[in-house]
Amino acid sequence: MKGRLLTKKIQQAYNKYNNPADQLKAMAEAYWNFSFRNRAYYQLMYGVGMASCDGGNCRDEKNGFDHYIMDAIKKVIKKSKQPEADPCLKYYTFWSILHGLVSIRIMGNSPVSAQLDKMVLDDAVDGFIKNLSYPG
Repeated sequence: MKGRLLTKKIQQAYNKYNNPADQLKAMAEAYWNFSFRNRAYYQLMYGVGMASCDGGNCRDEKNGFDHYIMDAIKKVIKKSKQPEADPCLKYYTFWSILHGLVSIRIMGNSPVSAQLDKMVLDDAVDGFIKNLSYPG
């Protein structure tokens, strides 16, 4: 099942690095690549371009890989100047960045090239990690 494939890709990206910032970058890259290599399935998983999505099936898949993302986020927070930051909030911010940019690209609403969209993703993830590491 492709849903498990996304979790597997996220896990493989996580396992490539020991540094949590590098893990977050690799997981963002894996998520991005999965979404376009499996476009129709991604759209079905998250209801992209559909009238509605009740969240039931969507949530199940996200739960498969959120452990890896949360772990890396918690590690970065622990070493940061703001160790009391809410990892749950940061997780949803990170996922919103990924899913939002992928959805814009999939729906054809991006006014720029796929290459520039990928650069935006990389810049957004770098900014997220920097903010997570050195808030405020």
